[in-house]
Amino acid sequence: MAFGAARGHLSPMNKKRAVAAILWFFAVWTAWSFGAFAFGLPDIGPILGLIAGAVITGSGRLWDVAAAQPADARVALADLHQLPGAQA
Repeated sequence: MAFGAARGHLSPMNKKRAVAAILWFFAVWTAWSFGAFAFGLPDIGPILGLIAGAVITGSGRLWDVAAAQPADARVALADLHQLPGAQA
């Protein structure tokens, strides 16, 4: 857990995630707006862009689950396959 986050500072990974969310927002907005213009679809690009940015921002919590475990727990889980009777 980043201690700087409590004081309002972003960790380097959170900064990258925030930049990625902004880039995905504009990329999806632009792509959908082009498709809407070309194929006569409703222009809901900003809404889809917000959804894409939110998914990118929120999905980091899923990726950080393994990193949030203490090192001892990761070692214990890695050693489970060495138990007698464990199948490889």
